[in-house]
Amino acid sequence: MTHSSRLFGLLFLGWTLACSGAFTGDADDTDDPKVEEADTDEVEEVAEEEVLEPAEPLEGNAELPGFSGDAKAWLGLGVRSEFDKEQHWIPAHPTAEVAIFAAGGEWDDVPRGSQYTGWSADGETNLVFQGVVEHTYGCDGNTAQLALFDAESRPQGVVWLLENADEGAIKVVGAVEISTKEAERGWSLGPLKARLTRTSDMKATLLVKKGSMQGFKGEFEKDTMDGMDEIPVDLTNGSEVGMPYPELLVMRGKEVHLVTRSHGYEGTGWDVIEFSGGLGENRGSWMSAYYCAF
Repeated sequence: MTHSSRLFGLLFLGWTLACSGAFTGDADDTDDPKVEEADTDEVEEVAEEEVLEPAEPLEGNAELPGFSGDAKAWLGLGVRSEFDKEQHWIPAHPTAEVAIFAAGGEWDDVPRGSQYTGWSADGETNLVFQGVVEHTYGCDGNTAQLALFDAESRPQGVVWLLENADEGAIKVVGAVEISTKEAERGWSLGPLKARLTRTSDMKATLLVKKGSMQGFKGEFEKDTMDGMDEIPVDLTNGSEVGMPYPELLVMRGKEVHLVTRSHGYEGTGWDVIEFSGGLGENRGSWMSAYYCAF
């Protein structure tokens, strides 16, 4: 099925989301897309008031203040201690290990010290909620509301956050890139293979398979802004506008979710493809971040 492009938050341009696919075809490798974003040189240092005093853990796992989708989960990111221009969409903070973009206010009244469990490509980790801050993020003085968490170490990439789960009930696999070309990019995610293939100057198709069975197929498009040249999709670019980048596969019994990252001209978003009976359907954006005016 074909996906229509849509605005990202009200502030993003160049979004296209995936649709469900049917089970047919042969196994294949996947491809990676690129993203174009605003200038990332102008990034301010962390302000002193953004650093919180450590909160003591409260007993037991706490209830989530809300959740995205049927999985009753939140998406977060492993935080960098210093800004990394190569992955400029990841927040930098001197003390927190995990952050959630929390502009909706759901985390404002959560008690500091509440404990949750997070899963990333690095495995399972205990998270202790430290509070919500208005944090420098992006350029031109932009800020973002971040819910911050302490952990034993800094996870890499996306973190899947749950209230609790039986030990061993969840298996998480990070995306491993297996090919990168201008017109095609591929990943391996445990039992799945994903391939992104350019089909025209401004469009590409994401195909996800398990063995010879096709579980998801979606078309994505790179939008342009008025007055700018139409530069063809280049999948050697790790943040190409409108293209989906698989990041994390989460398996819990029959529940299977694939987290993808997409970039717009002014920010980044993370969608979740949910698989039911082997067929995948894009459930839309579970987390988004405005970065900078284009």
